[in-house]
Formats: sequence, structure tokens, C-alpha cells
Amino acid sequence: MRFALLPLALAVRTGLWDISKDPDVLPRDLELEEALARVLREGSGARWARGHALLGALCHFWRPQNRSCAAYRIRIALRLNHHDEVALLAAAAMEADSMPRVFSCPRCKDSRLKKVPHSMTSMESMVWRSLNGTEARRMRRQRLLPLLRAAVQRFPRHGEAKGALAMQLGATKMALELWRQAMDLAPTSRAMVNRAVTQLRFLGRRHLAEQFTQRAADLQLWRSPHQRPHIYWPSLPVAAFPGAEVDPRLPATAQAFQRRSEEFRAELLRQRPQLLHFAGFTPCEAEAECREEDGGLFPENKRFQGFWEAGQLYSKLGGCAEATPKTCGVIQEVLVAAGLQVTSASISAVFGPYTFIPEHSSATQGRLRLHCTLQLPPKSVSLLRLTGRNERRHAAGECFWFDESSDHEASYSSDATQPRVLLMVDVVHPRLQDLEEEPLLSPAPFKARYWKSYLPSSKQLYVSSVLEQDWLLHAMNWTEAPWRMCARLRAKTMARWLEELQASDFSPEIFSVFWRREKSLQWIEPLAATLRHPATHCQGHWQRSASQRGYEFDWKELRTFESKDYLLLSKSAWADKGQRILFDAGVNAYNSSLGWFLDAYARNGILFDRLFGWEVSPPAHFLEQIPAEVAQRLRFSTEPVVSTEAHENNPVALISKLCRPQDFCVFKLDIDEPETERELFGQLIRPGGPVSQGLLDEFFWEDHVDLPAYGLFGGKGTLEESYQRFLLLRARGVRAHAWP
Repeated sequence: MRFALLPLALAVRTGLWDISKDPDVLPRDLELEEALARVLREGSGARWARGHALLGALCHFWRPQNRSCAAYRIRIALRLNHHDEVALLAAAAMEADSMPRVFSCPRCKDSRLKKVPHSMTSMESMVWRSLNGTEARRMRRQRLLPLLRAAVQRFPRHGEAKGALAMQLGATKMALELWRQAMDLAPTSRAMVNRAVTQLRFLGRRHLAEQFTQRAADLQLWRSPHQRPHIYWPSLPVAAFPGAEVDPRLPATAQAFQRRSEEFRAELLRQRPQLLHFAGFTPCEAEAECREEDGGLFPENKRFQGFWEAGQLYSKLGGCAEATPKTCGVIQEVLVAAGLQVTSASISAVFGPYTFIPEHSSATQGRLRLHCTLQLPPKSVSLLRLTGRNERRHAAGECFWFDESSDHEASYSSDATQPRVLLMVDVVHPRLQDLEEEPLLSPAPFKARYWKSYLPSSKQLYVSSVLEQDWLLHAMNWTEAPWRMCARLRAKTMARWLEELQASDFSPEIFSVFWRREKSLQWIEPLAATLRHPATHCQGHWQRSASQRGYEFDWKELRTFESKDYLLLSKSAWADKGQRILFDAGVNAYNSSLGWFLDAYARNGILFDRLFGWEVSPPAHFLEQIPAEVAQRLRFSTEPVVSTEAHENNPVALISKLCRPQDFCVFKLDIDEPETERELFGQLIRPGGPVSQGLLDEFFWEDHVDLPAYGLFGGKGTLEESYQRFLLLRARGVRAHAWP
């Protein structure tokens, strides 16, 4: 897989990239920082200015906490070349992103903040409009507008720059003309159409907005002017309320859910306060209309009022919430049994006396959502209004399917104190299962084009390598016998694996990749073979096979199950800046586990501040082998590791207690007790656990499964299930490794 990075299309020809052949691709064997640093080393003059501009954009947008770095680099770029396109627009974006938020409420009687009480009592108050905020916003705009005007003047055919300037000029005649020019310059840009339509509708210029959406439909950018998703499959049917014409299972499953709603309705209403984790609200008075103006480069201005809450109870990776077994049972028996791929389920509560959620739509066309009304007080009205079309009312006990990629707005009015409560279940669009075409993507203009290296939005944050994808599909078949596994793995592949790891020169054919919250690429070894050292069982087969000769290994090292040279650990550049804590459950001998971790991480520039170790039967003289400086940081226990909640010998409980999101926490689990290990794994991934809170960075685990053909007995479950457990953790951002 290659990764698009459009800033490089603008970079100079330094010999690092052949722009004429491949303008939009970052060399996959170079990290972004190294690539841009080479521009600085090898360039001069205008090249040097462009390099500084790109590095400044990198600091600002990929490491927002390093604003001084961004400002410094961009100032240098502008001094070297005050006409540099990237420097002008990067500086403008910095000014725009620093604008304070301003709320206005023309019809409010009380200018102070009014926070409506609701069950999310931990929510902090929002900042109300103030003279200081308004003045700060005005000063930022005074610095921003000249930068954007200079960019537009310097590059008159730059559609996105004109769109950015139009966003900041509001409803002026010049702004409307700039929008027309921007759309004429980029008529096939789906992202530009969506930005223009959103802004123009907010400004009350709906007629011009509809012209743009209709022209987009005429150009076949989308099939409907009222359904413009960022992730779009042209072959999928357009239906805001899909029924049997899309798939006969849809009306059947909606009716089945409706018939069985009493089975889970009371459960969800009872558990609603525990499930809710998000709240949206406004400080408006009941009859007033609020406006929040977001001061970014592309401000998403909103008019809304009221408040609402939402919370998740089911996800494809995390499974079902323990508090809602009946609901999840119905999901399994109705939707999953019908062959629909359920991705998530959530509960939503909207409160009176009046709540209005402005026009919006889902970014993807690839999912459908089932609405089931769990609670609707008498004489209440809950509406879904479709842009330019009809509206649909929620009715108590009713279930129906809805495609959220259609433009819509929602409102709720009631004199009752109780909210309207919905169960919402998302499934993969049933037509996608047999669809071979790739989706068309329309990422946000300007930022995506100039400096934000991105994976396609349809991909996970974790991307399996080509090698790993093959093993995920064929793990059970290819590991039936050692000879078959070794024939599939091949010595040549294993040699390349180890060579790339030793040289830190990774390719996506072998190594999988993370796209972390720091927005930097992180490589990791693939999941393959029996989830141990892939060559452990193969040396004899490879030595006997003529087709596999010529790839020499240290066979003496590989004969043991303990070799760890296939693992790729975190580097210091990937670790956060807080504490660094290691939890080793099943230390065994010092040099084979705890000592190995300390040495291996030290080679990568990571030193641990605190160490926790457990070993019921440590070898003789174990404590004597521990260096004094390590012993000072180590809390060691010979008590057995347990899965009892909040117990001092429960490593998961300790991680939850001691680790923070900004810390770098590593956990190794190998206590040879499959039942306890699986229970600890469940505690890691459950809602509210360390994984969902972002507390665990790296995890090493020998998942004991039964593989008698390889001399591995006493485990539970299949190798395929073990693959899925590691894949689940990686998909959630945890660097999960199979421990030998």
C-alpha cells in the first residue's frame, strides 16, 4: 500500500521524488520528517523556503502542541520567499485555528451562560460570548485576511485558496463571487462542493447552494444533489428510507425489531445513564436561536438549541456492553442471523422543551442505521426533515431504516420532562457485500491537499500488510501441519522479514502499519504462522528443500521457542512524554523477559520509570541477577496474578490506576493460566477499560491455544480466534505482539 501526500506534489525536484511520475506519494521507506529534512539539506533559496513551510505545517497540524516550532518555520519560509504558496496558506491556517469561539444569541433575554441540566453532570461549562473573545477574533482576522488575499492574488487559479478566503468574508458580495470562481476552478471537487454548500446554506444563500449541488449531480459527482457523502460508491442506490427495493431483509428485520422491542426497552431505559458518554447542548434559552461560530479556516457555523446525549452499547470490535445482554441478544438473533454486518449500536436521548439539530449528513454512504423509538412522551413531536423533500415522524415503538448520508435535520418538541429515546443500530450497507468497486473519496480540501498525509477514510487506523492479510484468511488451513506452514511461509520471506527489521527499512508487503493519534506512521511485525517466531518449526524443512536454500539463518538461535528477533518494538519517537511503565506478568528468568525488555527498549531510546513484575516460581538466585539500579524501580511479587477486580495482583487494575493517556505503558502477559489470561484480556478491551481509555500502548501475550502438531498442549480455542484477538487490539491502536 502506498500513502497519498499531496504536499510532495508541490515540493521541488531534489532527486528524492520524481514528481513527473508519481507526484502524490510519500516514499514508503522514509518517514515524513526525514523526507522533509532532506529537502532542507539539499535545497536552497525557494527550495529551502518550501522545505521550511512544509516542516512548519507538519509542526502545526501533526503536532499541534508545538506551535512555536510551526510559527518559527513558517516565518522563515515567508522571509525566504514571501510568495510561497504553502507558507502563505499555512500561516493563514495558524491564524484561523487560533481564533476563539464566539457564541451569539440575538433573541436571548439573559446574555449570561445558561447551562441546561442533564445527566452528564461532569460536563464543563461552555464559554459564553465576551468582549475579549470578540476582540481577539477581530485581531486574528486582520492578520488572516491579508495572507489569504495574497495567496489568491499570487495564485489566481487556486480554487481552494479562494474558497478559504470566501469562508472568512461571510455573506459579502465579494465572498459570493469568490465561491462562484472557486467552483468554476474546481467543478469536480466533491470536497469543495460540500464546503461551499454548507457555508452558503448557513448564510441563507440556499438558492446558490442548490445550484452547486444540482451542478454536482449533473456532473455525476453524486447521483443525488441531496446525498453527497465523502465516501461514495456510485453503484449504491439512493434511498433516504431504504426498504425492500434495496434489500428484502431491511423491512423484515425492522418489523422483527419492532415486534421484540418490549424485550429490551426496559433494559435500555434503565441502563441509559450508565451508557451515555457524550452530550451536545447549547446555552440558549428555550425560545431563542443560538449561533456558534467556529473560528477555523473552514468554520462550521451552526444554529442549534436544546441538548441531547448519546452512548454506545455495542461495537464490532469491543462486543456488547455487559449491562445490555437482552438488547445485544436481539441484535444477534435478528440482524446478525439475517446476514447483516452490525458495526455498532448506540442509544440517543433528546430533551425538551425544544431541541433542534441543524442540517447534517453522514460522511459515508456505506452504512445504514436502524431507528427504534424506545420512549416518546405523549403530545411530543420528533421529526426527521430531509432537505428538499418530505419529513418523517418518530412514533412510539416504531422501527425503520435510514441512510444518514442524506441531508437531514432533526427536531424535538415536548412539554414533558422525559426525553425522546432512540436505539440506533448501524450495519454495513447490504449491497456492499457483493460490490467490487472502490469508493470515491473526497477528503477536506486544502489541509488534505497540502500537508495532511492520510489513509483513505474507508480504511482502519491499522492496516495489515500483504503477508498478514494472507495469513488472516488462511491461518487454520496453512497451519494444519508444520510442513504446510513452512511451505507457505518460505525462507525467502522470513529472510526479508528479519533483514528489513534489522535495517529499519520496512515495506508494506511484510510489515503492517499503524496510523496513530500523533498522525505518524508506525510499523509493526505481521501476524503470521503460529504466532511465535515463524522460523521455529521450519529450519529442517527449509534446509531439506532445494527451492528454499540460499537463505542462511542462525539455526541454533531459531531452534528455541524463545527467540524474539522477529518482534518490532516501539521507538522513542513513538513513545509519549509522560511516565514510562512496564508491567511483566510472568517474569520467568530475568534475562528472558524483564531484562530482555529493558535492554531492547533501551536500544530504541526508551527507559522505564517504573517496573512491576510477577513470578510465582522464580529461578534460584533470581533477585541476585537484577542490577541495583533496576531493583530501585521494580516492585516484584511472588504472589499469583489474579483477575479479581481491583486486586493488587491484577495487572489490568494496576494499569487502570497508574497509567494516563500521555504515559507510555507496556504490558506482557504469560502466566501459563489460559482461563485467567482470557479474563484479563476481557478486562483490557471492555468499555471503560484501559484500551478504550487509551492507557495501554504496547501488549505482549502468549495466547495459549491447542496446537498438538507443534507440541503445544493445554490451551483453549483455535489459532484463528487468537489471530482475531490480536487484530482487535491492533485495530484499537494497541501495538499487540504475539509473545514466544
